[in-house]
Amino acid sequence: MRAVADNANAREQAIRSIVSGGILATDYDGCLSPLYDISEEAWRSRGVLPAMQQLGAVPGVLVVAISGRPRRLTEGKRGIENFLRTDRVHDRDSAGSDVSGTEVPTARFAADGMGYTLEDGRRGAIHIIANHGADMDSGLIQTGEEAALAEQLFAPMGVADAVIRERLIAELPIALRDEFPNIETTEEVDLAQPERIYLEVKPEGVAVHTRTLAKTRSEEAARVLAFAEEFYRNRAQAWGHALHATPGSNVLDIQVRPASKGRPIIYLKRKFPSQPITYIGDDITDIAAMRQLTEGDTAIIVGNRITEELDKQGLAPGVNVLRLADPGELATFLGDAATAVRKHPRTASSGSLSPERS
Repeated sequence: MRAVADNANAREQAIRSIVSGGILATDYDGCLSPLYDISEEAWRSRGVLPAMQQLGAVPGVLVVAISGRPRRLTEGKRGIENFLRTDRVHDRDSAGSDVSGTEVPTARFAADGMGYTLEDGRRGAIHIIANHGADMDSGLIQTGEEAALAEQLFAPMGVADAVIRERLIAELPIALRDEFPNIETTEEVDLAQPERIYLEVKPEGVAVHTRTLAKTRSEEAARVLAFAEEFYRNRAQAWGHALHATPGSNVLDIQVRPASKGRPIIYLKRKFPSQPITYIGDDITDIAAMRQLTEGDTAIIVGNRITEELDKQGLAPGVNVLRLADPGELATFLGDAATAVRKHPRTASSGSLSPERS
């Protein structure tokens, strides 16, 4: 991955790329929201939704959230839409501690989708691609050719897939409890009992979370994920059905059909070949998306958790790279992009777009 000597120039280029008619695609956890020990409390950062709604109402700009989470409430767990629709946000108190607050969005989403109308009458939408790309936003599929491409990239789950999913959900907890009898394995979130293996049941399979366990027992957490990886490989062979795993930060997402964040980027590039893409990510799962970017696109890296791996794998020549320290800096960046649109609604593609700071 090429080094960026001037992050300010990279920032300017990223803002220009978005507001002049580009695609803004972003991960949720670790980007729009700080990483939480309990995924059910991953409230978005203050300011990100109003900024995204402003950008999504700009003609030619497409805003897409791509997440490993399900789209909506599933198995009692919140989906990506739930976190964008709620008024609850992540905040910090006067002492700098993490707290939750409330924020009224710029506009309310429609009851039957993620479209909205701003006070000035402009309409926009935030498109959702969930389950690491396995759940595609139907609003992005408008022609027969696009439907065929979507089916090729995001094949629907068949009867055999559903049967294997049920076996996976049933057998993985038993195997983990047998292998790690001193660590509780549960599908229930309990803040009072943080040192657990948490299994998140998903429409495509199950995710093994060890984030809270890793805080005090990092070696055991690593062994849990290694065991889960060995389990899915052995079961795939025994069941005669391919299983697919997506590693992340203290998590292994096991799926019954292939999915990655790279596939939505492939789809968006084919559907909108002339529009530059800005992709925002922070975790291993985001590298697949960033590696689909080409010259003129932008990769925004939040934090430093994927720097080493991204340096190994590299990005295509000519990809603009912007590094942001944390989700708070990303919220500021998105706010700056939204301000640039408001200040230069007709000349977004020319001149300086970075808002003046007091």
